[in-house]
Amino acid sequence: MFYQTDQSEAIRLGDVIEGYISTVPTILSPCKPGSLSTQLCTISVGMPSYSIVISPCCSIEKGIIMLTPLIRLENSMFKLPHIREEPNRINSPVEPQYSVPPEVWDKPEFVEEKSRRLAAGPNYIFVEYFVYDAHEIFDEYTVHMRGEDNIQTRYYMIDFRNIYSLKCDMIKRPISESERPLIDSKLLELSVPTRAILRLKLSYYFYRPAPEDEAIIS
Repeated sequence: MFYQTDQSEAIRLGDVIEGYISTVPTILSPCKPGSLSTQLCTISVGMPSYSIVISPCCSIEKGIIMLTPLIRLENSMFKLPHIREEPNRINSPVEPQYSVPPEVWDKPEFVEEKSRRLAAGPNYIFVEYFVYDAHEIFDEYTVHMRGEDNIQTRYYMIDFRNIYSLKCDMIKRPISESERPLIDSKLLELSVPTRAILRLKLSYYFYRPAPEDEAIIS
């Protein structure tokens, strides 16, 4: 079960919520303090249909929360038959043979990389993404595939690189009846096992060391 049947009266990690703005600041280059101007910086403000709570459950308080927009899947994911069959398999480590398209796995020039992946065992692919199961509240959309039939789906995902912070005085713990709009903004809650899977992949994304650091650490 991907989603919880009976939702709790609280905002939790992984919740699907609506009514929250997203912000993306863009700069032309780093600048010295005090020299920032409209020519150097732009801030894009949007209202995604749905946002996902990224703050750990016990840290949703003191007027601040971390969110990321719920976005459509990329067509590159559907080039992997294992993922096309069940997109949320991206959320957990997959066997090495499922990590690339079959035609790549069988190429003679891929033999060395194949051996490396087999030795490493199951691993995450698309490490920055977490896929949300299809649900009736989500709009169906078309994934355009080059040279193949297009795919209709209601699966969506989040990109850990899009995480941002948002402030609101209603975000506190415990939440009282005066903060009812906060609870009413919650549409879906992950089941406990699904939230654990999100927590693991989120941890892996931020924990994994750079190759040059790993060589020193090991």
